[in-house]
Amino acid sequence: LTEMSHTSTMVNISWQPPLCEGSPAFDDYEVEITSDDTGFSDTQTTDSTTLHCVFDNLAPGTQYNFTVNAVIREFDRRGPPSKKLMLTTDAVPTNRTNAVKKRTSSSIIPIIIGIY
Repeated sequence: LTEMSHTSTMVNISWQPPLCEGSPAFDDYEVEITSDDTGFSDTQTTDSTTLHCVFDNLAPGTQYNFTVNAVIREFDRRGPPSKKLMLTTDAVPTNRTNAVKKRTSSSIIPIIIGIY
């Protein structure tokens, strides 16, 4: 389980298929995200050919835990979970809000002056 990228509200992870000699082929992956900080928990399901997953709308500056299970639908079985990946989303930069306000303010002023 590996981080591909992350921002303050999104995490993109990838993984390698499990080595399962002698086991039936699996159908899906269940990717679980949890946060001890917030109590958040969610699961996304991908097909067996998709080896990555994006979670968005996450809380900035929050630690999340990720695990992946291979699923065999026919037997309603899940393989053992992957090793846990722990990631923390970026904190929101404090100056970003100020920069947006400044641009908005300076954009409005020329329009108001042009009206008079």
